[in-house]
Amino acid sequence: MLKKYIYACLLMALTLLNYSCKKDIGNYDYHAINEVVFPTELNGKITGFVLTNLTISPKLTFTQDGAGTDQNRYTYEWAYIIPTGQTNAGLRTLATTKDLNILVNIAPGTYTSLYKVTDNITGVQFVKKFSLEIRNVYNEGWLLMTDVNGKAQFDMLSKQVDGQFVTINDLLTQTKSDLQLKGKPRLVYSYNTGKLNGYGINLSYGLYLGTDQSIDRIDPETFAWQANYNVKREILNPDLPQDFHIDALKQARGDNQAYMISSSGDVYFTAPSQQVKYSQPLNYNNGQVYRVAPFIAVNEAFVTGNPQAYFYDVEHRRFYKHLSAFDSKLIAVPDPTRSTAQLFLFSNTGNDLMYMNFVSKATEVYAMLKDPATAKVYLARFSAIDATQTDYREMVSTDVDKAENFAVSPDQGYIYYNVGGKLYQYDYTTTPTTSKLVKDYGAAKISLLKFQSYQSAVKYPDGGKLMVCSYDPSLPEGQNGKIEQYNILLGATGISLDKTYTGFGKVVSLHYRER
Repeated sequence: MLKKYIYACLLMALTLLNYSCKKDIGNYDYHAINEVVFPTELNGKITGFVLTNLTISPKLTFTQDGAGTDQNRYTYEWAYIIPTGQTNAGLRTLATTKDLNILVNIAPGTYTSLYKVTDNITGVQFVKKFSLEIRNVYNEGWLLMTDVNGKAQFDMLSKQVDGQFVTINDLLTQTKSDLQLKGKPRLVYSYNTGKLNGYGINLSYGLYLGTDQSIDRIDPETFAWQANYNVKREILNPDLPQDFHIDALKQARGDNQAYMISSSGDVYFTAPSQQVKYSQPLNYNNGQVYRVAPFIAVNEAFVTGNPQAYFYDVEHRRFYKHLSAFDSKLIAVPDPTRSTAQLFLFSNTGNDLMYMNFVSKATEVYAMLKDPATAKVYLARFSAIDATQTDYREMVSTDVDKAENFAVSPDQGYIYYNVGGKLYQYDYTTTPTTSKLVKDYGAAKISLLKFQSYQSAVKYPDGGKLMVCSYDPSLPEGQNGKIEQYNILLGATGISLDKTYTGFGKVVSLHYRER
């Protein structure tokens, strides 16, 4: 009897469940919602350029709101995705406005991007995916550290896609960089530092900006800066002063090796490929530290023969060299053992160094030395590979003892120097030697002479052209600077003007960034 009762109850429950399910069929009402119709302009690739404005004004239509006249009804978001494995990977918002109007500060590349429109009444979000390509037209060209009213400013001559150069004043302000240059300008330099391995600055390309108060790196693509980009973060030395800065920096031998000389005359070296980082200074001998001059005689581009790097001890007036990445200090350049090969003493020249540089002509080091007693200037030349001395002679040339800047032609070996606004050329290859005034700038002053050392001589064939930086004191600060590029005429017959750039401050340091 009990079994029959239980069975009857189960049958009744099943019947009610079946009835309720049948009754629920057709019980829903479906309503059309307000949908977004995106324009076709977002279907393909959109291209933007670093440090320029990118504007996108999509014409949206809505299925229930026409052209979207009720603007309070909608919220918007523009975003892009940084791929996994890259710095700051993930979704990054560009703007929260209907139209996109931003200064592009994104690393070059192609990004999956999103345009989101949310209907605040229904809560429904509509997403349009598109491709955003960022190109960089401002990261190749001449980098300029300039003096404007006694303060440092970073300017640039940016090479455009048509090969022309555009002047950009105060690039850090233009790019909204957080780096504020303090003090007087010292240097600007860039080279491929390579990927970070361990302690240091997590940037694979070095773009250095230096003043008499600090030395910093900035992001090579966006020019952004953060506190840990100060170069002290690259050096494994806890005793660096607060205002640590440098007077010279050079890439070595076309590798990611580099030397820097601090304002106190200390030499630091890095070679990431050999796991060598900037750490303790190299300039010590028998436990005593000596001060070196702010010149690094090393080949910046790759060349065979393993040329070494040379430095000058200003206290003892002697030459030092650095042999390889695995040497923890500089070693004194030995004097020649044969009297016939000894033109001067490496161990004690008795002179003050005015200038020194590596010159690719015959792979030599050129040094201009001034006798402190007589003010006579001597040219010393020796092999950058084995220090074989090749020349030592007095430079008989107008006011050479008053020279403010020097530069040596890497092709012809002619020496150029200036006194004020007068530019002279000295040729040691003739007998007797010859010198001449090749350009008189009048009231204008020359601030810098340079032959740029390019990594790719094929792509950049202008390494043999002289760059003369000058400024006119009578013109407005920040606009009174000029750079002229000259061809070197054969036979030491002079120079001819090739290009002229204007519209920036007094150039203190100049470097070309290759791409």
